[in-house]
Amino acid sequence: MILREYQQKAFHNILEKLQNMDIVVSTASMGAGKSIIITKLTEYLLKESKLVSIENKICIVVNLSPLVKMLYDYLTEINISCSVIKRGFDYDYDSIKKSKILIIMEQSFHERKRKSFDFSCSYLIKDEFHIGYSSPRFNKIKEFLKPKKIIGFSGTPIDERGYLLKDLTFENLVLDGNALELMELGYLSKLKYYTSSLSEQINYSSVKISQNDYSTSELDKILNNTKSFNLALTSMNALNSKNKKTLVYCNSIEHATEFTKFLNENGYRSFAVHSKIPEEENERAFKRFKLPFEDTSGIDCLVSVSKLNTGFNEPMASLLVLLRPTKVLRVYLQTVFRVARPYPGKDFAEVLDLAQCVREHGFAEEPRDFVLYGNRKELNIEKSKHSLPVIKELSEKYENQEYIFELKKEDIKINLREYKKKVNFDNMNTNNLIKSFNTNADLYMISFLYYELMHRIHKKKYEKNDYEALFKILENSNLKLEKIKEILKKQIRNNEILDFSLFY
Repeated sequence: MILREYQQKAFHNILEKLQNMDIVVSTASMGAGKSIIITKLTEYLLKESKLVSIENKICIVVNLSPLVKMLYDYLTEINISCSVIKRGFDYDYDSIKKSKILIIMEQSFHERKRKSFDFSCSYLIKDEFHIGYSSPRFNKIKEFLKPKKIIGFSGTPIDERGYLLKDLTFENLVLDGNALELMELGYLSKLKYYTSSLSEQINYSSVKISQNDYSTSELDKILNNTKSFNLALTSMNALNSKNKKTLVYCNSIEHATEFTKFLNENGYRSFAVHSKIPEEENERAFKRFKLPFEDTSGIDCLVSVSKLNTGFNEPMASLLVLLRPTKVLRVYLQTVFRVARPYPGKDFAEVLDLAQCVREHGFAEEPRDFVLYGNRKELNIEKSKHSLPVIKELSEKYENQEYIFELKKEDIKINLREYKKKVNFDNMNTNNLIKSFNTNADLYMISFLYYELMHRIHKKKYEKNDYEALFKILENSNLKLEKIKEILKKQIRNNEILDFSLFY
């Protein structure tokens, strides 16, 4: 089991941060192979760390069943013995007590089960760190295990409002393996985005917000009807969806059920997977989805609400259809990357956005500002404000488009949100921010850094025109990141006015 270059970098940076921090979280993108990094970390800590013993184990806590078997198989493959605590998994209490490594299914490790054991852990490793991180269940598990160190893995270490998870700061994060880097290296499929002029004209402004997202019942009034179905069908047909393995994300179980019926009436081989379908039927549908197109017993289109958001990874899927708008960045990112797994002959994956998600959140592979900003308390951001610092608007040239069209970066206008000027950066270390930029993809983020530097060092008023001009300079710059960082550092060190003309 050999780590890729970015995995090796993440591995070493995690170990380095563990020396001084009790919580470290890897933000490697979905599809980055986090389970492999977990396996190699476990192997290293077992052999090299003096903290690990039978009484103080390495506990790998997961909340998705497929991950249990995957991690167990990976560890077994490199001849590392481990025990599993999960319902339906054969184990005995003696072997668990004697084992130095445990894989724990979070849902199975309830209070009654915990009473049977008496051990703690040196290292608690949690995959899908964002799921239930602050929940009472996980807090009780932490209280029982008493970990000395916590290592998390999440491509989206943020809450429903886009802020870093509670108790995390920029310093806790390991940033290796972002989506654009993986796409450039061929480890993720590149994405093409499409939308429809008709879907972009739908007005969601009157829909109530409940728990940081649109009200499901109110969205159903807009989406669960024949007019909406026909728009989706026309758009899907324009992308030749019948001949692609397609994932469709709906608003509710009722919406998914009705739209699946509509698709099948129009010649699709589709199936709705959701929580009200028996799990064995969902599993059979997943297996049928994997069958080749020529197999008449197969399914070519899976329709879901949130069933496919995490834990579902089928590289054959090449088209994603978004029918439900969301205010939650994390949900959007987790959804889009379901089709980004590479597959032979799959030059790129397509995202058909019929829910204005790109307008709300931008392209999924863009570097995210949550690694720059930190949590809401440090930044003193008003709770009523959204965390993203930009508004993305569709270019006017597409307002009268008759059919679907491809969205490109130049078609999204960037505007600075006014409350950006109220953000307090005083507690953030400038040098650490600069060090965080590792790839050309991060040029996008330097534009935000520029405002912070000018405001902090020179108290210079920052205008929207400055931002837009800088964005164009950075996007068109041919300089490598190391050169840009060198220029920035020199000017900051000398307390100079930043001269971005040097980047042409």
